[in-house]
Amino acid sequence: MKSLLNIITLFVLFQFSSCLQESKRNIDYALSLAGSQPDSAISVLSDINRHKLNKEWLAKYSLAYYWAQDKSGIDI
Repeated sequence: MKSLLNIITLFVLFQFSSCLQESKRNIDYALSLAGSQPDSAISVLSDINRHKLNKEWLAKYSLAYYWAQDKSGIDI
């Protein structure tokens, strides 16, 4: 029973880690798009769950989102 609990815990941690890594890659990608393709950047950012980000990545997310909105002409 204890080994099953350990396996489940590891699986959940792995899933959370992989989701976080994907979010980080998407934020970096959106930052690279924000200046030239702001609509695409906003689309990429809209798929990210902000509530799972730490302070550093939430700040990067916010910067990318603000920059993309500004470049696309959306009122901020």
